[in-house]
Amino acid sequence: MIMYIFFLSCFNKCFNKCFNKCYNKCYRKYYINTESNKGVYVLKLQNDKYYVGKSDNIKKRLWIHLNNNGSKWTRNNKIIKQIPRITNDTGIFSELIETLECIKLYGINNVRGSMFTQINLSSSDKIRAAELYCEMYDLCRKCGSSKHFITQCNNNTVEPWVNNFGGILTGDRNCIKCFKDINDKPSYFKYCNECYRFN
Repeated sequence: MIMYIFFLSCFNKCFNKCFNKCYNKCYRKYYINTESNKGVYVLKLQNDKYYVGKSDNIKKRLWIHLNNNGSKWTRNNKIIKQIPRITNDTGIFSELIETLECIKLYGINNVRGSMFTQINLSSSDKIRAAELYCEMYDLCRKCGSSKHFITQCNNNTVEPWVNNFGGILTGDRNCIKCFKDINDKPSYFKYCNECYRFN
């Protein structure tokens, strides 16, 4: 047991020494030096792709991405550099907010991060991203307009920004509690009749 603890201690010292030496020599050009090494970061990748991540040690996480041990998205699209964030949010949803803003700017097929990390996003993932963006800015969840809410919406087309999220804001609707189909209910319903009664 003592040998194992000694081994771990030596390994940790060796890894940190190697990491710092390698980082200072090879990877400094990829990293944006900020006051904090903790938080949300955005990476510009090859093929006009982007990755949004969050870490307690951005330098170390960037090193991991650069050595093909990061996300599948950064393994498939090599890192060009770290770029400045769009938002300055530092709350618990900062990674999600930054991801949604990057999706609006670069398109959902070009951005991965937060809860949208699968290589191939489903249509329901794309709709969910657009719905979250609507919730963030109090936009109509049917068309994406800032001029009204879904209960007053008469539009048959969506706002241009929705195209960067896949072009649609609504799809199959299910009760948010029991997941029963509620497509036959008005668009503002979130629950089936049974769940609504007990809510």
